[in-house]
Amino acid sequence: MGNLHSFSRHLHQRKQLVEGVEKQLLDLQRHYEAFFQEVSSVRVHELAQLAAEISRRAGALPLGLDAALAKARAEAEAELDRKLADMRARHDKLSAEATNTRSVSLQLENELRAQNTDLDAQEEALKARNEALLRSIQSYNDRIRSLSSGFGFFVNFFGMRALQAERIRIDQEQADVAARIDALRVRWSERDAEHEQQQKKLRDKWTELSTKASTIQTAIDHLVDTRAALASRAALERVLLERYPQVDPDQTHGAVACPRCHTGNAPSQSFCRVCARRLQADRPDLEGSIVEIAEVNHHYKRFSEGMRGCQELIALLVGVRCGFDAFLKSVASMIDSEEQYSLSKLSLDVPRECLEFERRFEALPGLVQSKANHPLEFARFASSAVAALDEQNLRSYFERLGQELSTSAKAQWG
Repeated sequence: MGNLHSFSRHLHQRKQLVEGVEKQLLDLQRHYEAFFQEVSSVRVHELAQLAAEISRRAGALPLGLDAALAKARAEAEAELDRKLADMRARHDKLSAEATNTRSVSLQLENELRAQNTDLDAQEEALKARNEALLRSIQSYNDRIRSLSSGFGFFVNFFGMRALQAERIRIDQEQADVAARIDALRVRWSERDAEHEQQQKKLRDKWTELSTKASTIQTAIDHLVDTRAALASRAALERVLLERYPQVDPDQTHGAVACPRCHTGNAPSQSFCRVCARRLQADRPDLEGSIVEIAEVNHHYKRFSEGMRGCQELIALLVGVRCGFDAFLKSVASMIDSEEQYSLSKLSLDVPRECLEFERRFEALPGLVQSKANHPLEFARFASSAVAALDEQNLRSYFERLGQELSTSAKAQWG
């Protein structure tokens, strides 16, 4: 029966195993990428060489190339025309949306002007009424002062009281008019702010739509101008880059050793069957180049698939490593509690189901190593490994570990 420390060491070992395979895969990916770049460069060279020869011998090409190229060109032109139609439809839609956005902006502008005219008239009327009330107040003040001078205060006492009451009423009305003017000006300010916010949104939307429409129109113009050249290029690539060697690339009859990896190759092969190193001088003639590009296409596919397999498996192992990191933090926390609170040493073991699942991790280093020289075979292995270590299986693995940890703690610590 183990304890928390042995449980933690076991998980650390499995994490280190996963990290080792991850490093192994990163090295293999760099290895594949280096060969892939080399093959890609040769592929571009062969394609350019073939394009020149096909152009020179157009109408009299061997191996049915004239008919194949004509068919591929028609297919490419149809695809380009469909793409152009789609782009024009998107351009017209964006342009219509931009025009509509501009119309909405102009409509809001006209509405605001109409509203402002209404508010302006209201303010002018209120200002005129305010001026009249202020003059009335001044007049009442003058009359009150005249009646209250000297002995007139006693003689005109009751008349002054009436004037005073009327002046108070006018004061109140003037204050009300002044408040209405202030409220009207607040409405002016609010309308201006709201209008500016709306117009900014509309301007931004119009700019975005117009920019997208302009970008698509530029692409349309370029596609129209280059349609013939693009169709020819696409046809050439479609016909030539789908060619693969008729012979088995792994046959080693009359083995010729590769100067780089020392693998045996058939005398007919132009490139090493493992590392794709050129074994024979470049053939500039049409027939020779067609044979060579078929071999190059085979290697291009091999290393593309190999890199894809590496990436898939690396992504999976990164997730596994993160799972171990998270789980080890929980174990470390329990070890701290055990030591800090002088708890009894927890007794537990890695569940048998988890140990059986871990054999899949343990098998990875040897399998990666054995498949490394065969990218296509490695890609198939990587796909099967990803399927075997899928999310559900990994979740079950970590859940079973967690269950062992929590059950043991509850039973022994309470």
